[in-house]
This record gives sequence, C-alpha cells and structure tokens, in this order.
Amino acid sequence: MRHLCRATGIQLMPVLVFSLVTGVASLTAARQVKEAALVPSDEYLVYNAVLADVEFSQIKPEKDVRALIFDDTVSLECGVESKNPILMNNCSPMLVPPSTTQDIHALLKENFHFEGSTWSDFLKKNAKTWKLQNQFITSWKHGLTGSDIDPKSLPSPEWDHADCTFYFSRVGFDKTGEEAIVFVFFASYLDQAPSSGDYFLLRQKQGAGWKIEGRANYFKSGGQSDKSSDQG
Repeated sequence: MRHLCRATGIQLMPVLVFSLVTGVASLTAARQVKEAALVPSDEYLVYNAVLADVEFSQIKPEKDVRALIFDDTVSLECGVESKNPILMNNCSPMLVPPSTTQDIHALLKENFHFEGSTWSDFLKKNAKTWKLQNQFITSWKHGLTGSDIDPKSLPSPEWDHADCTFYFSRVGFDKTGEEAIVFVFFASYLDQAPSSGDYFLLRQKQGAGWKIEGRANYFKSGGQSDKSSDQG
C-alpha cells in the first residue's frame, strides 16, 4: 500500500470534510444514515489490519499525515445510479471496464489461494454501497469524509489539504470467519506516491488477529495493473 497520486479518469462526488483529532473518534449524533445500511463491526478488524500495513514514514512524518476515509463503500456496480463514491470509466474502481467479475476472480487466483465461500460472500456484499462509521484505528490522524457529512461540521485548516483518501469495499469472509478478501482504493494527493487499487487476502488464527497474506494490485495511476502480488 505504499504505492498509492491522482489517477486519471477519477470522478469524485462533492463532499464536506468532517475532521477528527487523532486515531479513533465517534461519529457525531447529528449524522444520519438514510440510503445505505451500516457495515458490521467485525469488518473493521480487517480494515484496520490493512491500514496498519500502510507506511507514510518514507514520505513524511506520521504526525503530519492527514488521511481521509470515505464513508460510503465502493461496490461492483456501474453508473451514477450505483451511488459509488468514486467512478473510473463510469464504474467502480473495483471493476474498471472491460474487466468482469470473472477477470477479477482469475487475477486473485493467480496471486493467492482462497475458499470459494470467501469469494461468494465478497460478491454478495459488494452488490451495493454500504455506510461506514468511524471504527478505524490508525497511527496517524484520519477523518471521515462523504456526501452526507453534517454540513455544520466545518473543516479545520489542517484538513484543507489532506494527503490521501481511502475507499473500502465490504469484506468477504469464508464460512469459518478466518479468511477475508477486501478491496482498497488509495487516492493519493502526494507527488511521491501513485494512487492504487488493491485486493487483499487476510487470515486470522486462534484469535491472533488478522494478518495480510496476499496483495494483488489491480491498477496504479499512470498505467494499467502491474499484476504484482505480495505473499505473506
């Protein structure tokens, strides 16, 4: 996830920034969820395991990092009606045309082994957009952003020029709940690092917490996917 800059062809929905002080913070009571169901709490354990692997130290001190997290998940749908918070070629960054879900499945199979139930759960959950709350834990400052953020929450000056924005998919689990697949799009506003879209495979055993066991790069800004993978 170090290789994360502005990708061409990306359309961002209008947003207002809701800034947080550091690490985990609660959503304001004024926040209203109307059009999307909430992502269950168990999926944040997977999100946080991915975020824990992100390193900014080679670019800037972590104490100076300001990272946004979009509060709508991306889905496998296309078009404005899909409510995807970010579109590439009018589709989700999870599935840029002419790619199909079969192509993505083949890409992941080339890079790591996973259960059929994990993929089925991933496809089912990502058929629509869901709503994220701030149950994120990071070593750097993060804040939620989104089209429905309370307009009375004025952004502080330090968030006017955020370093990046994370976009998450829903997490697909296997039947045992010990294997997971998630897609993460990292929109970087740092010249030193490109934006990227990556599929991650994670596993946990005996309550030891989630660990990344594989990463399949779907694309990077400035070019097509390099089809690279990291095996854990």
